[in-house]
Amino acid sequence: MLEEIAADLAAVVDVLDVDAIPLPEVQAVYDAFATVERRAAAGRVLLARRMAETAQWRREGFASPADWLASKNGTSTGRARTELGTSERLKGLAGDG
Repeated sequence: MLEEIAADLAAVVDVLDVDAIPLPEVQAVYDAFATVERRAAAGRVLLARRMAETAQWRREGFASPADWLASKNGTSTGRARTELGTSERLKGLAGDG
């Protein structure tokens, strides 16, 4: 399901003609993209700890899960480490741990 959503979003961005959007609608379109971005980031944080559990980071030669996630996301290791910590804390808050 998420793969289809990602493909649909890619298709929208591929054909997006920003100059064709009427000015009264620009803010709504911008806000929609911002909402998608925030929701996607939340999902990524929720999944971070599970990604670390796969040990794929080790198989690909990374020193830590944070280094691997930073490489995958194009972010800093510090940011990835923060996301991993947040993901772990969220698991605890959910009563799963």
